[in-house]
Amino acid sequence: MRNKLEKKSIRWAIAISLLLTGFSFKQSAYGQTPEKTYFQVKQIEGTIKWPNIYVTKKIGVFDAATGQFAFTSASLRTIDETIGGDPGEKPYQKPQHIHEEGQLLVQATDVGLIFEVKNRNGDFSATVNGKKFNAPPNANTVTVNAGDVTKVKWSVHSDNKGFANEFKIVRSNLYGGGAFIVPALPVAVLYEPPMDAQQKNYASYSTSKSVGTTIKSGWTSEQSTTTPANPSQFRNAMQFKADADKAGTALSKVPNPYAQAIGTILQILAAGMGSAGASTQSGTSVTSENALILNAGQEVSYGTAAKLGPGLGDRIIYLKNARLAWLGNGHMVNISVLGYDKISSPTAKTLKDDWTELTSGLQIKTASSNGVKSAPKLGSRTGLDSHTILSLLKLDPFYGHGSQVNLDESRFAYVDTYEPNGGADSYKFVYDAATSYLDAQTSFNVDTEEYSAGFLSFMGLGVTETKKLTAKFTAHSSKEFHSSQKAEVSVHFYTKPDEIYSMAVYYDRVFGTFAFKNVVPNQLEWVSGIAHASNGQPAAKQVVTLTIGGKKYSTRTDAEGRYSFRSSNITGGDAQIEIGNIRKPVRLQTGKPVRNLELR
Repeated sequence: MRNKLEKKSIRWAIAISLLLTGFSFKQSAYGQTPEKTYFQVKQIEGTIKWPNIYVTKKIGVFDAATGQFAFTSASLRTIDETIGGDPGEKPYQKPQHIHEEGQLLVQATDVGLIFEVKNRNGDFSATVNGKKFNAPPNANTVTVNAGDVTKVKWSVHSDNKGFANEFKIVRSNLYGGGAFIVPALPVAVLYEPPMDAQQKNYASYSTSKSVGTTIKSGWTSEQSTTTPANPSQFRNAMQFKADADKAGTALSKVPNPYAQAIGTILQILAAGMGSAGASTQSGTSVTSENALILNAGQEVSYGTAAKLGPGLGDRIIYLKNARLAWLGNGHMVNISVLGYDKISSPTAKTLKDDWTELTSGLQIKTASSNGVKSAPKLGSRTGLDSHTILSLLKLDPFYGHGSQVNLDESRFAYVDTYEPNGGADSYKFVYDAATSYLDAQTSFNVDTEEYSAGFLSFMGLGVTETKKLTAKFTAHSSKEFHSSQKAEVSVHFYTKPDEIYSMAVYYDRVFGTFAFKNVVPNQLEWVSGIAHASNGQPAAKQVVTLTIGGKKYSTRTDAEGRYSFRSSNITGGDAQIEIGNIRKPVRLQTGKPVRNLELR
């Protein structure tokens, strides 16, 4: 627990690149399923007396009158001096340098150092590792939170007197381990395109392409939102298994109840991680930056089918009840995925219906030995609480704002604007993330009461019993994952004979998916004409592209080769229009349509 006034949160990195197909973690080695492992670990966690995360230790008393310092314990003082070498000393002793490093033994993650003064005259201060702390007026002590450092160089001063020394901090029995659940771990948003008059439009993703995100998270407790925490990182299943197995075996042999209990937990977790083969089948790996990648396979294509349009028909993809294992050593907490219930993909409308149900004021009751009591309210469709549901919905910029919402340019990269031209039509949108990578992010918060006192202790969050935490996730674009591929989505359009509409398509850098924004067509076209094939016949059902200002706009010719561009997001200026190998320059002006432009 570093300085409590410091506004800093714990970070760990999770990168999820998920091919969005349903699968469950297979039963691992030793007959340990993720559910069984989690249950066994939680049973033991509840019986452990966890070490303090923060203790205070008095270093000694400084006499401001003499400049002498009286140590609380002689072992705290570092001796660095030379004895002997005095020619007048009989018998003569050769010079001998003595260095004995002082040490402070603690059984806690963080330690507060108390320095006392007597005969104070003026200010009194203590400086620890270069940071100075002043005692309040008329106070005879100053306490310095040294955090989780292992080496302390300190000095005290009052008036014109001072004293300095150093020591190392030795921590014992600081291994810990356990498991907890995150109710929903967001993976992606699949956006539904605006609907045509027949309510048939839909989008589908190729089975060979991946969507997903990189997630970093910060944790705060319900007691304190300013307490910082210790660093942590993800380890893949086999690395975590090896670490847990090694530490668990060693701790089980220590004649100490706490060490043996932690040893048992770590051995259970090691068994629950399974064999290398099982890990490969479940698709887990870790990037070079200790970010977790989940690869769910390429067996099912994901798309949209709600026919509700942007904001309601979009699908929010997340891992339901992700079980995470943790292993702490006092300085770092490593985390790995044990398993999860399923990959859920409800529409935004389904989430909205659950949120409305939960916030309507209805009370949910459950039976207990003491009668009827209030229970956590969970949506009947998703099994999620209202706060988690709302956080998931906030990942979708179209929710609550409609199909013409202004999209954040740092997150959404413009790809194309497409105008269907009669009947059924399919068009593939492609975005090259490798040449256009830009970091982007969006936030997601989720509450949980699953974090035990042990986890909180090793995170340095200052809670001595199980309390509710808020996980403050930040979903980022993943350079290691997304930039290695060209993203693709196929959109299937339907139009009646006289129906005119268009949509702008954007690439969501955070989730690797495509968003579709409704664009109102102009009454007057910008440019229109007829395209001909090389044999002079009309070029029917061919893609025509207009490029202006570095942006691309597309449409398709009808059965007679006719085309037009009416999208209101087109701007005037010098443009180029093309079909196949035919290219022509064209000057566009507002209110002055270019008509009968032949492409041949």
